[in-house]
Amino acid sequence: MPASARVVVVDADDHDEFVDNNGQATELANKVSALREGVDDDKKRRVFSIVGFGGLGKTNAGEGAQVAVSQTFSGKDLQGLLRRVLRQITQPIVDRETVDDAEITQLQAAAASSQPNVNIDTMDVDDLATELKKRLDNKSPLDVNLRLDDTESKQLFISKAFGSKSPCPDDLKDAMESILKKCSGLPLAIVSIASLLANYKPPEGKEMWETIKNSIGSQMENNPTLEGMRQILTLSYNHLPHHLKACMMYLSIFPEDYMIAKDRLLKRWISEGLIVEKRGLCQMDLAEGYFNELVSRNMVDMVISKATFNLHQGIREDQFRVHDMMLEILVSKSLESNFVSLVGEFTLLRVLDLEDCTGLTNKHMSCICRMYLLRFLSLRGTDVKVMPSRIGDLEHLQMLDVRQTQLKDLPKSVTKLEKLEHLLFFDQGDSGWMLPQGINKMKALRQLKKAAVVFDAKVAEEIGELGQLQELAIFVDTGKKMNNGVVKKLASSLSKMYSLRWLDIGNLDAEPPPQLLRYLRICGHMNRLPDWVESLHDLVELQLRWTHVDGFQLFNVLCKLPNLKRLFLGSYFIHGKHMVVHSSQHFRELKELILGYTPSSCDVYEFEEGSMPNVERLVVYFGDQTKKIVGIEHFKKLKEVEYIGSKDNLRPVLEPVEQMNNKRDVSQRITIKVRYDW
Repeated sequence: MPASARVVVVDADDHDEFVDNNGQATELANKVSALREGVDDDKKRRVFSIVGFGGLGKTNAGEGAQVAVSQTFSGKDLQGLLRRVLRQITQPIVDRETVDDAEITQLQAAAASSQPNVNIDTMDVDDLATELKKRLDNKSPLDVNLRLDDTESKQLFISKAFGSKSPCPDDLKDAMESILKKCSGLPLAIVSIASLLANYKPPEGKEMWETIKNSIGSQMENNPTLEGMRQILTLSYNHLPHHLKACMMYLSIFPEDYMIAKDRLLKRWISEGLIVEKRGLCQMDLAEGYFNELVSRNMVDMVISKATFNLHQGIREDQFRVHDMMLEILVSKSLESNFVSLVGEFTLLRVLDLEDCTGLTNKHMSCICRMYLLRFLSLRGTDVKVMPSRIGDLEHLQMLDVRQTQLKDLPKSVTKLEKLEHLLFFDQGDSGWMLPQGINKMKALRQLKKAAVVFDAKVAEEIGELGQLQELAIFVDTGKKMNNGVVKKLASSLSKMYSLRWLDIGNLDAEPPPQLLRYLRICGHMNRLPDWVESLHDLVELQLRWTHVDGFQLFNVLCKLPNLKRLFLGSYFIHGKHMVVHSSQHFRELKELILGYTPSSCDVYEFEEGSMPNVERLVVYFGDQTKKIVGIEHFKKLKEVEYIGSKDNLRPVLEPVEQMNNKRDVSQRITIKVRYDW
């Protein structure tokens, strides 16, 4: 990475990562910072190689130090790789905005004098390697030991096995010491074994501790190897309960380093029959429980991917990944047990996931509508234009995802899908499905996103009969004359839906919805935020867009929500030139604040001391507007700032964050992300 690059450290207390090595990440960041500030003797270093076998924590150390991380190299184009690296060393790349012509000439002359008679394009692999070695021989290595010392190993083990505030019981200390010796300071090994043993507490679990201790090969203590790491991860897999083994093996169908959407996977588990029904519990809740147990055992790495968060739509998607070494084991286990196999007869399929596939035609759709055993059908991101009416013949279908397609509507025959639990619909234009009469027959529906009700009081009334519905996105189409009778009936229906936990409403003055809502999104102009919002004591996330409300009234209501952790104030959320969150408006639980595009209206965002003391992430979308942020220094626990806008508009608002960083230790610095899109 460039020596001039700004390097900061994320002080993330993330217990869901495979490998916990914040100390090593900080050490690497300190050395990179020393180079950047001119303390390091070697001013020319541009690449830091973090090498070692799987489980050392290389990726997390690099990402923790905010160093760009390159994943596994296949070795298929070694010659091309060496050629590209050598070119970067011998042929300087300069920024013509910051370097004048005289300096460019000087750099090029220096490069030419250091590499006479070298033709990189004609060299074979051996010559390239020799030349590269010659040019790197005079560079001193930057060493960062990724293994944990005895104290760090013990702290990590105890935090995973007993919790960060609980000590190791006396009768397990000998077994713990022996296990730690065999793990030899390897973070992934320690986390895997500790997470496994967390399920076995003394006195009943002591025998399992001894069994695990004896199962780890003693050769790991003196000569840790890749094979030894595989043995430890295989041990973790082998001690999973039977129902979790099947769910883990299912992950073998995904490629290495693939970010898997959690919601997508849970629904596929259910459709494949991997989630056994239990009386009193819905399968989605069971699947969520299975997934959470895998996360707690550190079998998968849970990530809330910021890249999937869309500032315009307010879309957030939980994602996760599987460690590449664990994936190797899962593929091996899957092959041994013939868990995944090719199906010759497609009519027997239960899951068909075509997300982001291109070239889907009407002929393909006709064939799909004859797969009568289908339980899961995803056409998300495809170019399908028409949904055949025969879709209603798929009587076993539980999940239908047609988001981001070219569909403008769905046939009325969809109402025949009485087992359907999840119906996800919106096209590229963010419109919705015009709900037909008969929607009340779909009693199994738990998730309906997003729908539109237009001029049909009967449909508005039928929605109130969907007693299982937990997530609903719905709006009244303002493209036609508003029917107040429909609006009132829809509002009345929503107030009766006691299972509802997630609600997205647009262009609708709703009556008070059920009190157990955890997510609420309101879109559409209103004079003031409804007073009933402050009664939603379980609300965790709130999003507002196009509301144009008064700022003082807005924050007066929202500060009374005791569990509000994420606040998204989207486009045109406020009117007035100056937004102030007062000290008296205390948001005690708020962790994340996102401010959307407010063109030519609000010029100042001000935060008084004590108003939002626990905010950890701040995102502001400036667009083409110049705005002031006053009081950011009062965000004492701030960890990440993301600004989106034009280069000129962002310079003034970045300075206060830089000043905050200058007063912090390197391990506590705020991560600054800037995106120029204007």
